[in-house]
Amino acid sequence: MPDPHEVLLVIQQWVQKAENDLQTATYTLQLGEDCPTDTVCFHAQQCIEKYIKALLVLHESEFPRTHNLGVLIARLPRQTRPPDPRRTRAIDGVCDDDSLSRGL
Repeated sequence: MPDPHEVLLVIQQWVQKAENDLQTATYTLQLGEDCPTDTVCFHAQQCIEKYIKALLVLHESEFPRTHNLGVLIARLPRQTRPPDPRRTRAIDGVCDDDSLSRGL
């Protein structure tokens, strides 16, 4: 059984990283027409990914080193997954490891 204080610390770290990505996306959106939308999308995806990873740590679920939201969501306990399974399939290709490594 992991130490609850250590688990809480890891969760807090994931949440802080998610909040930083959300803040970056929010500030970038304020650029209006000059806004690099790919940057906003990247940070939005990263924010979601890190919140999911915080949930996985909370539920003591192991997860692979991946940026694929569908893979991460599938590892969540059923009661914490999105209610519509089509959502998971719809975001499967939003940002996978290959697209990140290619810089897309």
